[in-house]
Amino acid sequence: MKIDNALKLFSEKYNKMAIQSIEEISNEFGLNYHKKGHRNTIKGFTIKEGFDSFLEFITGYVQHQIDNKDVPRGLDEIKTRTKSYINEKCFKECDLLYSEIPSFVESYVTGIKSLIEFADGAKKQMIEANLGDDDIGSINEFMDEFVDKLNESFDPAMNKILWASGYNSKIKLAMAKEKKLKPVFL
Repeated sequence: MKIDNALKLFSEKYNKMAIQSIEEISNEFGLNYHKKGHRNTIKGFTIKEGFDSFLEFITGYVQHQIDNKDVPRGLDEIKTRTKSYINEKCFKECDLLYSEIPSFVESYVTGIKSLIEFADGAKKQMIEANLGDDDIGSINEFMDEFVDKLNESFDPAMNKILWASGYNSKIKLAMAKEKKLKPVFL
């Protein structure tokens, strides 16, 4: 399941310096000062609401499967409906104030942790209700679909945030200096 590796991949992509730069930019007075009608923002999306909405949807799915375990159903239709729900309802584009950026990043980490706990609990519930392997395995598929869509939205937002914080430019400058320092022998 992709969700099991999501936190590991997050920590590999975004090191301690990157996270510190995000914290620093959120505390910059000039970026947080708002004149009437002017707001300093970065394009992001409703991450916390996306996690909450998805968990509510999957909770309903699990309960529906348990309540109707004796009714034959098409799993393909459920998968299509779930994919559509994730794409259309979970993530809405929004403007993030610089002061909100740390909570945006924190929401990713806490959301992934809650999804991992939820998936384990949901599968346990479905096993205890004697549901089939396809029903139980669909939880993994839904989680993978959600994580794919989440990262599709999160990675570009983090890239913008890291450029705004100056982290990416510091890395580019450091790499450029390393290239210039190489001796050339003729």
